Amino acid sequence: MRPSLSRRIVHVGDGDPAASFPDAIGAAFAGQHGSGYGRLMHDHVSALVSEFVEKLVAAVEDEALVRARQTIVRGLDGLLPGRARAVSGRSASVRRSGPVTAARKRQGQYLGRLRRLSGRARQRVQALAREKGVAEAIKLADRLARV
Repeated sequence: MRPSLSRRIVHVGDGDPAASFPDAIGAAFAGQHGSGYGRLMHDHVSALVSEFVEKLVAAVEDEALVRARQTIVRGLDGLLPGRARAVSGRSASVRRSGPVTAARKRQGQYLGRLRRLSGRARQRVQALAREKGVAEAIKLADRLARV
């Protein structure tokens, strides 16, 4: 692990504390005034950038390899002996009964009307939905929205 250069303070001039700079500024100052410190800072930054780029390239290559393998396996799925074809998470067609479809439709209507209301009107509709059901709450929400 390299020591952090950003924590060192460079004293410029006659040791005047007011003329102290953090490394980045000190490196620029030292580079302008012929000191070897600017070169040291440049080498350190170059090494950090090179290390970062190497790690980034390796990560991108690894991700590309993983995706390529997944694509190949998906393409060969079911063709290889001993491998069953993968089934997606959702089935192609899901049959729902009439009551389930009607309940979902009512719930959607209830939520849609509830979004238009605010404050006390919304609370009244929610209370009615708990007591008498969503169908009655929808009727009340329609009446309150008209007013």
